Amino acid sequence: SERGLQLNFAFLNIAKSASVEDAAAYDLLLPQVEELLSTIDDREDLWGQDMDRLREIDDEWMDDAITASRVRDDKTRFSHAAGRIGDIGVVELPPGRDTVPDLLLSRMFPWIIPGMGPSISRILISRDLGDGTFHYRYERPHYAWVTTVTRPRV
Repeated sequence: SERGLQLNFAFLNIAKSASVEDAAAYDLLLPQVEELLSTIDDREDLWGQDMDRLREIDDEWMDDAITASRVRDDKTRFSHAAGRIGDIGVVELPPGRDTVPDLLLSRMFPWIIPGMGPSISRILISRDLGDGTFHYRYERPHYAWVTTVTRPRV
């Protein structure tokens, strides 16, 4: 829901303003949660830019500037691993677009597709660099609504 996205972006932005320590982020965020639940519409300063960016990228997807397709893992004569890898989601980004937020990837490739079963097992993101070359990123799908953070080793 839109309200859920507003809260998600607000929580992320508050936590980002804390130090690298998880404890500091919790100490900063948790006392504000109750108030934010009732005032989130008035706190556009915490979610507005992120929501605008998400809407802009979603519009690009709806207008086919960003494309998403599915390559089936079908067994063929020349495919030795067919049926064991899983379908691959392919996202093609236009020049100037560096990435697609996880929230949008989860809409492009939902966890379960009605009538088709499990979704994809990998995502290939192809970014057009605008000079005839491309950058590729191959990753596992993101099925959580939260962003996974890898903390540096101490």
